[in-house]
Amino acid sequence: MKEDAMNNGQTKPGYNIQIATENPFITNYGIFWRPNDQGTLIPFLTSFSDRYGMQSDEVCADSGYGSEQNYAHMFGNGIVPYVKYNMFHAEDYYVCPMGRHIHHTRDTVSKSDLGYVSVISVYRTESCEGCPLRGICYKGKAPYREIDVNHQADEYKAEAKRFRLKSNAKVKIEFGLVALAHNLRKYIAVERMRSKAVSSCL
Repeated sequence: MKEDAMNNGQTKPGYNIQIATENPFITNYGIFWRPNDQGTLIPFLTSFSDRYGMQSDEVCADSGYGSEQNYAHMFGNGIVPYVKYNMFHAEDYYVCPMGRHIHHTRDTVSKSDLGYVSVISVYRTESCEGCPLRGICYKGKAPYREIDVNHQADEYKAEAKRFRLKSNAKVKIEFGLVALAHNLRKYIAVERMRSKAVSSCL
């Protein structure tokens, strides 16, 4: 990581956090000291199978995990990899719950009450009409959904996150608690959506 505040040439210790998700829920996590993602994929998949006694049929990951060794491992274990190889191509998009791409359409400027100017990137789906998840994912009247993203603010938020404990074992416990809290929040949100849907049908 970057040099510490003393600027004496020393680097700060850091952890490479890997998570697996199924829909909105965290199903597995791993704490690694490797600075890049390529070397974490195989031990992470192994930890998943060790934990559940089974393995995913498909794995979706970004190009940071694309390497010959990782492809060989996944194909050799019957896993269908939706993993781009490094530098496959550069695209700027998000993915909605239905798996549709939400592409970047434009940038706008936002000014706060204090006069701070931020650049907001706007992403838009092609169409949400006929989507079975529209009632949960999007309640607007327009036939498409837009999301606003402040990339600079997100970078600052990521930089601000720090672990309070030290050592791989303790950090693993700490992140496990974070993952548990995340899943509980998602579960409560899903149950509220289901309750509203049932109420509206009565």
